[in-house]
Amino acid sequence: MKDVIKPVPTPDTLFHDGNPSSGELGTIVGADWLNNVQSAVIASQEELLTVVKSSGQNADPARKDQLLQAVKQIAWGGPSKPTTLAGYGITDAMKTDDWGINGYKELQVGPGREFADIASAWNSLNGKTLKTDVLIKVDDGQYTSTGIGLGNQPFASRIRIRGNIANPSACQIRFIADANKVSHGVVFSNARGVEFSGFHLIGEATENNWTHRCLHIGEGSWVWGAESSLILEGASSGLQVEQNSRFSNSKLRVNKVKEWGAAVGGGSHCELHNLNIVGEGKNYLTKVPLRLDINDRSTNPQGIICADTSRAWVTEGRITGVRTGFASARNAYLWCDGSVVEQSGVGFEAHSGAVTWNHGSGPVPSLPQGRRGKALNCDTGFQAVWAGVIYAPMAIAENCNNGFRALCGTTMVINGGWAKNCQVGFETYSTSYLEAYDTKAASTGCPTVYSPATSGVAGNANSVLSFS
Repeated sequence: MKDVIKPVPTPDTLFHDGNPSSGELGTIVGADWLNNVQSAVIASQEELLTVVKSSGQNADPARKDQLLQAVKQIAWGGPSKPTTLAGYGITDAMKTDDWGINGYKELQVGPGREFADIASAWNSLNGKTLKTDVLIKVDDGQYTSTGIGLGNQPFASRIRIRGNIANPSACQIRFIADANKVSHGVVFSNARGVEFSGFHLIGEATENNWTHRCLHIGEGSWVWGAESSLILEGASSGLQVEQNSRFSNSKLRVNKVKEWGAAVGGGSHCELHNLNIVGEGKNYLTKVPLRLDINDRSTNPQGIICADTSRAWVTEGRITGVRTGFASARNAYLWCDGSVVEQSGVGFEAHSGAVTWNHGSGPVPSLPQGRRGKALNCDTGFQAVWAGVIYAPMAIAENCNNGFRALCGTTMVINGGWAKNCQVGFETYSTSYLEAYDTKAASTGCPTVYSPATSGVAGNANSVLSFS
């Protein structure tokens, strides 16, 4: 485009009419100035026509909106619009890949893959908006870590972390000691709706490597795993669910941990149907390093505890070789219908205002064999203490020192169950109540079946045992 033409060369840069009567001359316009005007008009027309034609239009003398249409097309984008922020000259914005995931994405973890470990893949998503699911896929193999922290991902419900779901032992994560001779397991914090499936987590509980737990779900996290796809082994504790968190995994397997196989606390919610915990024996002791506990403490293997207003659902679980199998404490609720404890100290316990619920069922279409809660070869089968409640109609205690015990202001209901080959079948002490109607005929092989021995009559420090 040409420069702006210069004004007419008069003292005030304006045109003036002449006056013939007075002899005053009008403004004289020279050929150079007129040629400049002509050239500027032509250049301006050509410039405007370039804009019009770039929008695909031909000049049409009958139209007065061609320039407007061309400008609109430029503003709204046309075939030649830039495809990048840089093309628009924008240098201070984030690109899509920097802030969000718009399509399904798989992050591969393993030797030679994009990520060497789960934490690196997880952290690559921090700060991004996940509009579709992201799969963190871990190759088979053995991995080592002092601990894997997974947290602070507001779109974690879009994340699936998977090893080998069909064969979790093919994808092992072993926890090795850090500089303080401890390891921490997999720890979820503030992560909502994550899937974690297909792993065999292996820790230790030794002087040189104390793995605090295999899997921790905390700070309001929601995590779930595919059925039968997780194995926890060897650490101080297996599973911890705390701080109003949620965890769901059917057929979870916990082997040879030194304290609680599963601990649910702090108002959390857990579904662990068909849970299987195998301890190393009810009297097996593991010494906690003094650097971690100055009380010179040793621990026994334990089953599952649900405490502090938490809720846990564990139908048809099985626990073997622990000090206490299924325990509820401090106003918690543990639902464990049809569960079985064998070769342990206490099979089922309710403590300090908590409820352990183990209701039997006769044959029905969905359960053709029926189901009963069972304590087999335990020191005590079912025990309620300190205002705890056990509701276990149709429950069975066999080959135990004590079948059913209600102590210290507790309530226990065992109607339709039985105690067989126990030293004492049913007993209650210290203002407790035990209801055991329809148990007498099937309760055999017990030197003492009922204590107090008279149904409905207070005894044993003002306790009542009602039976028939």
